[in-house]
Amino acid sequence: MKKLGLIPFNFGAAISERLSNDLVQFYKWLAGVVMQEDCELYLPSDGSHDITLALNLYEYEEEVSVTFQKIFERFQVWDSNVDVAVFDKTLSADSVVSGPVDVQIAAAIDALIYKAEKPTLYILLVPELPPEGEMIHRMLEKRIAEGKVVFIDNDGNYLAEKSLSIDLGQYKIKKADVSNNSLDLLQIKMIRRLGHFKKENQIGKHCVRYFYDGTHCEKELVTLILEYIDKEYQTQVPLILYYKQFSDWLKNPAIAVAQKIGAECININDFLGNTAKIQCNYSVAPLILFPLIDTGNTCELILNEWKKKGFPKPNVLTVLTTRGVGHNSLFQANGAYDEHKIRYFLQIERQTYIDKCPMCQLEIPGSKFDHEDYAMLTTYDIWEMADKAGWAEEKDVPAYRTGLGLIPDFEKMILQNGAWLARKITERLISHSKNYPAQPLLLVCPDEKGANALADYLGVIKGMSIIHIPKGVINSSKSDDDIAGLLKKCEQDTWCMQLSSASKLQPVVIVEEFCASGKTRRILSKILRHKGLEVLCHFAVFNFDQTNDPTDIDSYVLYELNMNTWEEIAI
Repeated sequence: MKKLGLIPFNFGAAISERLSNDLVQFYKWLAGVVMQEDCELYLPSDGSHDITLALNLYEYEEEVSVTFQKIFERFQVWDSNVDVAVFDKTLSADSVVSGPVDVQIAAAIDALIYKAEKPTLYILLVPELPPEGEMIHRMLEKRIAEGKVVFIDNDGNYLAEKSLSIDLGQYKIKKADVSNNSLDLLQIKMIRRLGHFKKENQIGKHCVRYFYDGTHCEKELVTLILEYIDKEYQTQVPLILYYKQFSDWLKNPAIAVAQKIGAECININDFLGNTAKIQCNYSVAPLILFPLIDTGNTCELILNEWKKKGFPKPNVLTVLTTRGVGHNSLFQANGAYDEHKIRYFLQIERQTYIDKCPMCQLEIPGSKFDHEDYAMLTTYDIWEMADKAGWAEEKDVPAYRTGLGLIPDFEKMILQNGAWLARKITERLISHSKNYPAQPLLLVCPDEKGANALADYLGVIKGMSIIHIPKGVINSSKSDDDIAGLLKKCEQDTWCMQLSSASKLQPVVIVEEFCASGKTRRILSKILRHKGLEVLCHFAVFNFDQTNDPTDIDSYVLYELNMNTWEEIAI
């Protein structure tokens, strides 16, 4: 097992801080992926293995050579016992620090490589990959080519001498979760429901393909709205108004924000309709919150009505918009005020049909805005999702069966629809499993990209722990004797130690992206039972398996297709 050293920079901090266990586990996971071998944290005598490297404002702006010195001091304690080192430049609010500090970081890494007694791989986490002309890239270009330095950004993109087996979707979800980045978590947890949503407004009757739901994002929305108010209003307290039409997922965050700052909060339609007994403070611009601004017509109508009543010009903040460029930015609004820039958090897509709606032509019923229409996925939805994700030859084919040939890219499908699928899975589990527990579940999945992505979404959104079982273990397990022997042989492997440490009272759900023969499910359930763990059930997005083994565990899916039918489609 490789030894891992950590240097997480905390720019602007006066003192070092202890890292959370989740963050340490993320670094171990990442180092293991890059090294293709399990990694454990090196424990130096001074206890610096899991603390940040603090660099206060003066040190990284005036005396930048201190960065070089502090890195060397940390390495001297390691005493050449480290095989891989993670330098994290993305932790603090000042993580975009560059220029002289980057030069010192690059110089320190280059010097450490030069004087090293044994080879160490340096992984440098950065907000964005440095372009070729940037100093830190130029200084470490040779070391990258030698395979001694790797750059990885917040999206999982990397600069390296050879291809890395980083699962971009899995990396982004894990990074956002452990970094507690509210904007990234909002993007991950925002549900985009597929459906046939019929609407009527200023542009007339039309149909919309997607409906967005921020039910799982209350914490992130409260944080982001408070950050906006702190920056925009400083010590002033605005009247907070929220807009609701089809769903009330913005109501609770708006009320929570108002309670935290001691503000009044009300539905804007109630306020404009004079049904509310709240007075407007004309000395402070009110804040109007929208869940989504698409065409801008509704926002324009409300602002026009607002101006007619003689209220002060408000600030407008929307969670989602189809306008603007990128995330967390501004766009120009139409209507009552000549200059009215609106802040938004996420830019999203919206598929609208004013006429010739394909779902209307197929006579697909209209969808409800406030709840799911079906427990499972509809045929129309699953095949549209498959077409958008693309098709590819099956990867990660188990040794015990032949491949299925051309299948949907389930990993992309899950990454594009993960929050929605996670909610459908949990709702289906609650409604169908008599023993669904109140406490968070333990998820166990084969270590495959699609299954990992699905488990990670469930983990982030529902707070579930995850254990990934290597494919080699599943492929080599045939009988109970094989499994017992493998568990003995692998007892020091990370996944096996995680199973051993899991509470025997915590129910387990086995998760796969799709099920072809049911054998992975049966092998994993045997492994879990050997470890004395209770298997609640198995869940997959897509099911080809038509076997009904009465001794097997309960299995739930979001879509089923007979294997014979699939073979006809594939042909």
